[in-house]
Amino acid sequence: LLDAKGGKFCFRMHNDRIYYLRKDMVGLAKTVGRKNLISAGVCFGKFQQRTRQFRLHITALEYLSQYAQYKIWIKPKAEMSFCYGN
Repeated sequence: LLDAKGGKFCFRMHNDRIYYLRKDMVGLAKTVGRKNLISAGVCFGKFQQRTRQFRLHITALEYLSQYAQYKIWIKPKAEMSFCYGN
């Protein structure tokens, strides 16, 4: 993931969320204040407030699927259930 086709990538943490972005975008994100920065790159997941467990977001599946040993296909109804946390 760090040495992908599009260049060098890295993971950054901002407000308990982990973002995946290009190295050159990190420099651009530094010019914006931490309070003013909403997001940078693709959100991979979030650390829970109390338990500090990491929860993977559905936006990370596209990037992680290329490294998966086994793949499954989810029906649209099940996908909506996953999105709403059921």
